[in-house]
Formats: sequence, structure tokens, C-alpha cells
Amino acid sequence: MARSLQDGFTATELQEAQRGLISARRLSRAQDARLAAGLASNLRLDRTFAISQQVDDAIAAATLEQVNAALRKYIRPEAFVYGFGGDFKE
Repeated sequence: MARSLQDGFTATELQEAQRGLISARRLSRAQDARLAAGLASNLRLDRTFAISQQVDDAIAAATLEQVNAALRKYIRPEAFVYGFGGDFKE
């Protein structure tokens, strides 16, 4: 996290993240249960899957400068909350 905040993400990291996120979104929409849930949600919100395409397009269009600026604007490690779970007997 410290390296990302200091140096920013690299172009390769951004490209891989964009490709992975878009692929995951497309795969999700290809599964029957997720498709049905998306259709129901879109019906309730009075919209179509065109909004999903707009989101995919925005992800693909994000620039390295935009992503690094957003990272530095919104990520504050000093505000992170850490939680630990377990029995801690040893």
C-alpha cells in the first residue's frame, strides 16, 4: 500500500486490473443466476444493461493518472481499521 501511494500503480498493473475486472463483470453477467438478478434489479431501477456497458467502458477508459489520483485522494492507511480473529491460544 505504501509503495502504491508513493509511486503509484504502473501501466502494466492498470492494464491487468482493467482486463481482470472487465472479464469478471462479463463472466458474472453470463451466469444464469446473476443475469436474472441483474434483470430484476434493472427492472426495479428502470434501466437496462446499457448501464453495465457504460461502467465497463469507463473502466477501460480510466487512465493511469486518474487511477493514481483517485488512489491518493481516497486511500488513507492511517484510517484503516484492523481486526484479528481466532482463539490465540498459542
